Amino acid sequence: MMMEASFDTEESFDDPSCFAPQPPGSVSPAKRQIKEVKETKITINCVTFPLPGEGPEQQLLKPNEWSYCDYFWTDKKDPQGTTSVAGFEVLLQKQLKGKQMQKEMAEFIHERIKIEEEYAKNLSKLSLSPLAAQEEGTLGEAWTQMKKSLHDEAEVHLKFSNKLHSEVEKPLLTFRGDNFKKDLKKYDHHIADLRKQLASRYASVEKVLSPQILMRFLRYQPVYLQYKMTLFTYWQMLPSKCVQISKSEPPVLIMKSNPVTPTLRTSWYGTVLSRCFTPVKSE
Repeated sequence: MMMEASFDTEESFDDPSCFAPQPPGSVSPAKRQIKEVKETKITINCVTFPLPGEGPEQQLLKPNEWSYCDYFWTDKKDPQGTTSVAGFEVLLQKQLKGKQMQKEMAEFIHERIKIEEEYAKNLSKLSLSPLAAQEEGTLGEAWTQMKKSLHDEAEVHLKFSNKLHSEVEKPLLTFRGDNFKKDLKKYDHHIADLRKQLASRYASVEKVLSPQILMRFLRYQPVYLQYKMTLFTYWQMLPSKCVQISKSEPPVLIMKSNPVTPTLRTSWYGTVLSRCFTPVKSE
């Protein structure tokens, strides 16, 4: 049973020392290394972090609230500590808030444009007023210059409103509208392809798990397990310098000190499975 467990371990072929004889009850170097990693690190949402006592202390930017800048990819627990919000939800809420903020910014700029246009319209209208137009002399000239400055100021505010519309409001609306729809359409197409692949693989699994194939696999399962144990025993008995893979044509020699790659291990399993699923002649 210990031999079977060692062969099924994911790291069994990745460490050359796993093939050395181990005394009963001892822990393999691969398992010991995994145990040490688990003691110093923690995994949250498939991301590994050092334990609080192992890493340097981090000063929170907003210690009194749950802030995106302090908790980028960790879980938020409620006061009772019974449930938690995944770090993905923190990122999602940040993106949703950004979308809403972009909409509100566009509305704010639009209101500013309306104010600038209205102000420019009123200044231009006031500059054309006939009031005190009959004044002559130096005061008349000064009055005329003042009305001209009002007209020029109206032109400045009108140009500023046009710039706000073309360089601020329009890009915001375009990014939120056309660009967002284009990106969404591109990702929808990619997601549709992934869904087709997933449906195809589900169909393949259902086909493989048909009653005849399943019964055939159960029939050859003892042979498959015996093959695994025999292969592991054969590996232990080989010379320390090299290992000969007997199923290869021509035979391939590899250094035993090098770890067996997952591809090679998968090919061994594939050979057994292909033999298991070979059509059986009806009796």
